[in-house]
Amino acid sequence: MKSYKLITAGLLAASIASVASALTGTVVNVVGATAFRTAAVNAQIAQLSHVGPNLLGGVAQTASIGASVTGAAISLVYGYDASGNEIIYRNHWTGSAAGAYDLSNGSLISQLPTTVTPAVVNVNLASGSDTDSAAPDMSFGDTQAADLAAALATGIGGSTYSSAITAAGLVNAGTTVDKNIGVAAATFQWVLGNSAIAPANWAALGYNLTQQNAAQLVASGVLNLATVTGNTADATSYIAFVGRNEDSGSRIAYQAESLAGGTTGAAAFGASTNQFMLKQAGVAYPTGPYTGTGLDLNAYPAIAAGTSITGFKLWPRLQAYPANTGWTVSTIPALTWKTVGHSGYNGGGDVKFVLATPNPVDLTVAANWPDGFSGLPAGATKVYFVSCLGSSDVAGVTGGTPLKYNGVTYSANAVYEGQYSLFTWEHLYYKPSLAGVAKTAADGVADTLDGMTAAQIGAAGLPNNLFLNGLARGQVAGARIP
Repeated sequence: MKSYKLITAGLLAASIASVASALTGTVVNVVGATAFRTAAVNAQIAQLSHVGPNLLGGVAQTASIGASVTGAAISLVYGYDASGNEIIYRNHWTGSAAGAYDLSNGSLISQLPTTVTPAVVNVNLASGSDTDSAAPDMSFGDTQAADLAAALATGIGGSTYSSAITAAGLVNAGTTVDKNIGVAAATFQWVLGNSAIAPANWAALGYNLTQQNAAQLVASGVLNLATVTGNTADATSYIAFVGRNEDSGSRIAYQAESLAGGTTGAAAFGASTNQFMLKQAGVAYPTGPYTGTGLDLNAYPAIAAGTSITGFKLWPRLQAYPANTGWTVSTIPALTWKTVGHSGYNGGGDVKFVLATPNPVDLTVAANWPDGFSGLPAGATKVYFVSCLGSSDVAGVTGGTPLKYNGVTYSANAVYEGQYSLFTWEHLYYKPSLAGVAKTAADGVADTLDGMTAAQIGAAGLPNNLFLNGLARGQVAGARIP
């Protein structure tokens, strides 16, 4: 941990309006779950919104690249905690699996913001500007560290990376007696993409997806709509799966739940998993996330919401590093999977925007696309795209339709009562060696999350305290993944 100089611009307060001040504070570099980023940043803001010498207004200052501070993959939160500690959180949400490994291994994470404008909330930094690289100090994970390690072990050479997580002995942040349960519940929902033409027979049945449907969809990448609706009129219509890459704890969670096999071995990433990449009008296919300099978001073309689909195919077979044509865990370039369809998009935000592209696709029209399409059975005439997303991203799928799971509509009460099983416990980890103000900060944000209300957690999940409403915390019926 280090004391870091925060470069500033603009006005601090009336008494020092003309002074460009250099603020000093303890930097805490944060990685991990993209699905939980909204709640995590809200907790950081709540924790650091106290009056201090350089924060006379007492409201945490924030900055982000490319989106709002709660929605961006890269963000910064600056302020003082209740004890007067000056703290700077630098967030780069790389995914639960990548985050756990990078924390354990001390990997350098790129594009961590270094600037904020005092007295201005949510500065939008230019992509790539005013950033540097550093090792993470804590990581949010949608599943337990042991499950993340088991999931990485399924990759080619993944045992090396799994061992790094296990050997690190990651500690659950927080000071509460039940901190090892997790800081909150992270929730997930299946969602149908922006459908200009609703699948009538599915709509009539209330858009339900069973665990068996989900298992088939995750494993094969496609599902005949008639299998869902029981109507032979849907025999040539298909549902196709779009999802996250290997960095994702969300992916571990929904695949483990769907395949009903726990989070070890093939059930975590599934050797037969198939996922599609979509080509949008004016946007090229992704070409590979690794360029030799670490995590490079620019290797993925910009994802645009609301444009049209002009091609789709299963994610290509992985090539060996360092050919720069493979799909790897972003910050573990040597770890690759060599199965067609195995990889996926960098973050939940990318999947959200892809699903906002109008569908279904009329395959008689798609036959004339320059790049064509692939991955569907012969005789298919129409395809709808679906995914399983963290709840905070579901509302952002313009025109999307959340699906029932096993006949149950997602709601807080459905989770609390054990009827809706698609959720996990969110964890916040650091190494046993973390000390000083950095450890105080990590424990403080964990405790903040542990005590937040449903409104403060937002759509990312559910607060722990409400599980005490007639239920033994951590023992909710139907929760497959601890």
